Amino acid sequence: MKLIRVNTKSKVVKEENFDRNILLGNRGLVAKIINEEVNPKCDPLGPENKIVFCTGLFAGTIIPTSGRLSVGGKSPLTGGIKEANAGGNVASSMAAHGIKAIIFEDKPEDNNLYIFRVKANGEFEYVLSNEYREMGTYELVEKLYERYGNNISVCAIGPAGERRCKAATLQVSEQTTGHPARAAARGGLGAVMGSKNVKALVIEKPEKRVQIEYEDKALFDDAARKIIDIIKNHQNTKGLSMMGTSVYTDATAPMGALPVKNFKGEFLPEEKLQKINAKAFITRAKEHGGRTGVACQPGCIVKCSNIINNEKGEMITSGLEYETLALCGPNCDINDLDKIAKMDRICDDFGIDTIEFGNAIAIAMDAGIIEWGNFNEVLRLTEEMYRGEGLGNIIAHGAKAVGNALNHHRVPTVKNQALAAYDPRAIKGLGVTYATSTMGADHTAGHTLGAAVKHSSKEGQVELSKQYQRVVAVADNTMCLFGWVPISKEGAFGEFIQALKGIYGGEWDINRLFSIGAETLTLERNFNVKAGLTSNDDRLPEFFLRETAPSIGTTFDITDKEIDAMYTS
Repeated sequence: MKLIRVNTKSKVVKEENFDRNILLGNRGLVAKIINEEVNPKCDPLGPENKIVFCTGLFAGTIIPTSGRLSVGGKSPLTGGIKEANAGGNVASSMAAHGIKAIIFEDKPEDNNLYIFRVKANGEFEYVLSNEYREMGTYELVEKLYERYGNNISVCAIGPAGERRCKAATLQVSEQTTGHPARAAARGGLGAVMGSKNVKALVIEKPEKRVQIEYEDKALFDDAARKIIDIIKNHQNTKGLSMMGTSVYTDATAPMGALPVKNFKGEFLPEEKLQKINAKAFITRAKEHGGRTGVACQPGCIVKCSNIINNEKGEMITSGLEYETLALCGPNCDINDLDKIAKMDRICDDFGIDTIEFGNAIAIAMDAGIIEWGNFNEVLRLTEEMYRGEGLGNIIAHGAKAVGNALNHHRVPTVKNQALAAYDPRAIKGLGVTYATSTMGADHTAGHTLGAAVKHSSKEGQVELSKQYQRVVAVADNTMCLFGWVPISKEGAFGEFIQALKGIYGGEWDINRLFSIGAETLTLERNFNVKAGLTSNDDRLPEFFLRETAPSIGTTFDITDKEIDAMYTS
């Protein structure tokens, strides 16, 4: 395997051997590289920061969902380390070329825009691409297909990334549709890519696929077959294949965790819920030739993605997730799947995080700037966003920026990053994760919804979050969480250990497996401490502590001292 360094100032590209003894992938490898190579005090949009693209420990193998792409750097939004990951086909294409990581370094002195291309023969090309300036990701990808053919994988930024907006994403081409519908969304890493003047990473299908090195291929294959069987037959997989992540709407709404009107803590009225729940979503997805059960990355057997078409059979969006559905939907009092799908498409095209967008719009509504549920006003703001004007331009910098601009007191962010679509008063373990995650308010860092506990009670929630964060950090080195959940629920860690031994050799046991997660979290925490983040940053917004959620009759009542015990006990 190899590591590629791209100096965006000199335009020099270097190829290095990647040390197979570094047993970290995806998020863990991001953490190691950023710790070793980036000054924690640096300007996130300056020459000292780097943006890193990494694959996982099982990349290029038949392990399902192991083709996740991790993108990392110092976040312009949180001020700390950031890893954002996505499905799509870029990581699999990297693995096919034998590329473990691509690192973009320094900062260009010119104002030209470039594409970095990995050719089919394995050569690299730095392509002057000013003709794509300010182009949305959908048009851009179509232009790139015309230019380089359809056998390419793309990771690109939209206008938001070029403008260094703090909520900017990187959009990754999806395996089934080819559209840039998978987002490495959180933390504003699209702005870091924009600061390097790189519009897109383009990887062509290799003429000859690089073969994975195995210490014991038969041992690995036996483990992989067992892992495939576990994931394929698990009830979680079957539910996600049929309903996508919309299934979470049915779980969160009855327990008061579904965000309504900027996290007011209210139940969503039944007549509104019926318009956006899983049943409604499946019905809508299958209209006009759309469908659920779509694979976003090569070889995925979970198939949680979807395609939403308009009346003409044209795709509106793909990969409409629960987070977008909830935060651009009931959190803004917009309970119409077509309108939500259109918002998702706009965000993907502009290159902005739908979680930040939905929260930012809800703050504007809560502050009385626009009426609750006024979709026409939302569209007007997106037009401002594209033009770089007014409140729309501020929205592109995230929920915290909108809250500051409007001087509004109900701003659901931690470390300046907006909360995902679960009220922390209803799922208190996840509230602890929001507060203490190295990444800001990131639900994927330790989602406790699946635990068999009373989620609205404070008892044991700190330890629960700590446990889940450690486990998830292991998954984030290897595969998609939706592949990992069946492994975890079935206790199939032996198969995982066998697979790792089959590739990398050496002695493996449960302690070594989970040391991968522990090392990842330690590296991230160390970077953040050096960057200047303290325990004062590990706090939920005051209004969650002060306002009782009417749906469940409680505040977020876990104390600062209890939260701080996450890192002292």
